[in-house]
Amino acid sequence: MLLRRGRRWGFVFKFTDAPRTTKSMHIAIADLNLEHLWVIYPGSLEYPLGERITTLPLSGVRELPLRPPSSAQ
Repeated sequence: MLLRRGRRWGFVFKFTDAPRTTKSMHIAIADLNLEHLWVIYPGSLEYPLGERITTLPLSGVRELPLRPPSSAQ
């Protein structure tokens, strides 16, 4: 978890080509009051997994804007 400008951002790292949402992700969002949760994985595409959950390729971490993706706003 990262706290920035009063907002909480969560990260989970998965070593799979096609990450899926898990019950623990939803619990973390609720319990930690996360603005957004990013699933960092070794793939090449960024795509939404659900409300406030987005996959992000490991190579894209440097460019991570700490704001929810426009599709999730």
